[in-house]
Amino acid sequence: MCIRPLTDEEESSKVADWVHYGAWNFSRLDGIVSKEVIQSLIALLPPREEAGDDLMVWGETAHGTFTVKSAYFMIEKPIQNHFGRVYKAIWSWKGVEKIRIFLWLAYSNRLPTNAWRSSWSSMSAVCLHCYQGVEDQLHILRDCPYARNIWLALISPRYTSTFFSLSINDWMELNLTEEVGVTMRGVWSQLWGVTVWLLWNWRNRAIFQDDYHKPNLPVSVIRTLWSSFCDGSVSREIFSDAVDRTNEGQRWTPPPFGWVKVSVDGAVARSSGKAGCGGVIRNHRGEWLIGFNQNLGMAGVVESEEWAILMGLRMAWEKGFRKVILETDSKIMIDRLRIGREDINCSLVLLQIRNFLNRLWEVELQFVCRSQNGLADAMAKEGISNSFASSVCPHKLRHLLLQDCMGLDPLSLYHLI
Repeated sequence: MCIRPLTDEEESSKVADWVHYGAWNFSRLDGIVSKEVIQSLIALLPPREEAGDDLMVWGETAHGTFTVKSAYFMIEKPIQNHFGRVYKAIWSWKGVEKIRIFLWLAYSNRLPTNAWRSSWSSMSAVCLHCYQGVEDQLHILRDCPYARNIWLALISPRYTSTFFSLSINDWMELNLTEEVGVTMRGVWSQLWGVTVWLLWNWRNRAIFQDDYHKPNLPVSVIRTLWSSFCDGSVSREIFSDAVDRTNEGQRWTPPPFGWVKVSVDGAVARSSGKAGCGGVIRNHRGEWLIGFNQNLGMAGVVESEEWAILMGLRMAWEKGFRKVILETDSKIMIDRLRIGREDINCSLVLLQIRNFLNRLWEVELQFVCRSQNGLADAMAKEGISNSFASSVCPHKLRHLLLQDCMGLDPLSLYHLI
């Protein structure tokens, strides 16, 4: 992780020595760790005293607390339940049916690889692309240099070691159930499924079509196909954490008189994995009071949504607003914040959000569909590359501001123009 040997002082230092006024001391870290590590630390808060001491948590539940039911299933869980979990993930995979069938065949070890064919014939088991190893399923889908370079461009760096060390079944389970890479709205399993299917398809065409050559820029081909999925070839519902889409056509609505509305959102770039968050505070006439966004470095969808809410609450508090409606299109975050008990497994960002919510002011949490959150979404995307706060709406976003106010009192539009 370090790009140079550490001094004796650095070797004996504590985490607190790398924190400056509650934030990572990036000026000290620069030149010691790579730029990638620094980018991954931007959205990760350092340990804080107000977070309390470290706690023992129960790993069998999402909220970290012990339940008899979870203990029973941990003890009695039969081997077939492990496979059942993966089969369920395969059959609930949202995408093209032929890819779903392919995933089932791969997990059942039913792909006709050279290793399989050589077991009952005289043909060679060697990979005909790289000639560097036996062509089994893992070699085709992951370990062949051609496939490996593709995965290195798609997965998050922190998963590299685990990703390339698992058996075929464990590897498939990891990718079907975890966010191993960064994609639109965090749906890694869909991008992974498309990629393994293309690797198998390209392998077959290279063997059985004499004039076929595998793409020289496979990652670009994969991302192009994936973009077509995101643009509508596959139902948009698979890319969203929002459950209710019945109000997709509704417009943004202003807050009551005397209140402000804080619209926030997070964004993650599919190509780079860089994240940002942003939002805007408006009054009862839809007037832009202040907009903000923040670059988060390398972060996931959940982290970007958490930061968006934290930034929105902090900005509203610092500007003196005490009657606030905070709206986001992340139903997951709304549900997490509305639970009655403290989640002992929560992040430091979520802990700070709860601290803000417990202050002496009125805050209402509101879930909205994406069509009602376009301005915040645009601010979040700006946050991928920039960090700023402004009391004036950027010129290129004024059409979104006006669009939100269509149908309001004409006096509102007068104040916006």
